[in-house]
Amino acid sequence: MEIITDEPLKILSQLVIPFFLVIITGLIPTIIKIYLSAREKNQYIKLLEADFPIVEKFLGAVGFYKIFPVYFLSYWLFFGGVVIGFIIEIIFVQAIIYIFSHIINIHYIENVLNLSSGVVLLNGVALCYSCSFFISILFVILIFYLWYKFLKLKKLFIPKINKDGMVEISSWFVSPSFWVFIGIVFGLNIIIFLYDQHTNVLYPGFDVIVYMLGFLVSFILIVRLYYFAKFFNDDVIRSILNVYKYGFPYIKIKTESGEVEGQLRDIINKSLVTLSDKNELKIVPWDKIQTMEASNPNKNGQLIFDSDSIK
Repeated sequence: MEIITDEPLKILSQLVIPFFLVIITGLIPTIIKIYLSAREKNQYIKLLEADFPIVEKFLGAVGFYKIFPVYFLSYWLFFGGVVIGFIIEIIFVQAIIYIFSHIINIHYIENVLNLSSGVVLLNGVALCYSCSFFISILFVILIFYLWYKFLKLKKLFIPKINKDGMVEISSWFVSPSFWVFIGIVFGLNIIIFLYDQHTNVLYPGFDVIVYMLGFLVSFILIVRLYYFAKFFNDDVIRSILNVYKYGFPYIKIKTESGEVEGQLRDIINKSLVTLSDKNELKIVPWDKIQTMEASNPNKNGQLIFDSDSIK
């Protein structure tokens, strides 16, 4: 399509509007599908939880772990880490300024560069901040490495689950401990950002390079820490599931394409339910279920949940 106009606004609108329309038309069906799948899952899980105590116990154990260690402890330890980050940066800045003031002759620099003492001092402090920021990041990486080795040495990366399927206290603080380090890195970056907003230096090139390098290392470290926490939480939930799954009910699911049956294995996934039959895993989307029949492996009787009755 050829655009014939001399008005930049019209040109922009003709380019941007179709772009956003494509994005919106692609996102809306995806959002609707995710919503419907989550809705179907929640409805079926409520019925299974109400009629099968073992499902209720499993969901209770998972819910307790998510609410207390994952959300509550991680939330507060993250903010505690931010405060620690502030303190670390202040300590390193003061230490570097002290060293800087004792090993560098400010009056000599004033004469060589023909600058006032205030300008030299300002640039010197800026140099100290940029150096302290990067050194602080390296210090946090070192402490995290030591903490990681400690967790590995004590085998704390292996989730501890008691016979009742509850997570033991020794495993409560593993995931939140990663959020302490995430908070520390955030704190270091926040205090540097606040300082940088009120500082004008004559030679910003070195500071910019150091800051950008520090931000890059910070980003990589935060991503790694997040996935460490996520993978451990996934391991905990799988460990809880292993305690309960052999007592889960047998399920027969009817969909448009046929029937699927087996013992329930996983109901945590947001979009899929997993069954097991003769060492074969069978996976069905929640929103494709038309009828679900559930029976307790230790009792007679069968319950039938259909897609019409749960709406």
